[in-house]
Amino acid sequence: MIVNNLVSQMSSMNRISSTMNAIDNAIDALNCVKIGIVEEYYPETRTAKVNLVNKVFIKLNSDGIQETQLYPPIYPKIMFIGTVDNGMDYKLQTGDEVLVFFCDREITSWWLTGETSQLNDFRTHHMSDCIAIAGLRSQPLTTITNDN
Repeated sequence: MIVNNLVSQMSSMNRISSTMNAIDNAIDALNCVKIGIVEEYYPETRTAKVNLVNKVFIKLNSDGIQETQLYPPIYPKIMFIGTVDNGMDYKLQTGDEVLVFFCDREITSWWLTGETSQLNDFRTHHMSDCIAIAGLRSQPLTTITNDN
């Protein structure tokens, strides 16, 4: 009887541990906001080929060294700050930095029509549903001047 209770408790603990590991893995894979660097800009579609600046952790080798790799390039929709009547729009250059947001739900139908519509897909925080805000600058790309 005692052995059966211990086995049952251990089984429950294993299920809880597995569930917690699955939640941790899902959170680690969740895309929310990342910084990217423009590799190519496509003005006709207002999209760009962007490389994310962070690397993906693959595993910890037996010698204690982390194995990482770059994310594959993404192709966000490029957003410029402004209103419909007087928004800013400019040609992005290779090396420009952008802030990439991964939307909670698919944005294709809005992107193509500009209107509210039914979801075409129930994916969340997907690489294909990202937008990039242009104009971000890291310290090495920021020039400070004193024009007093």
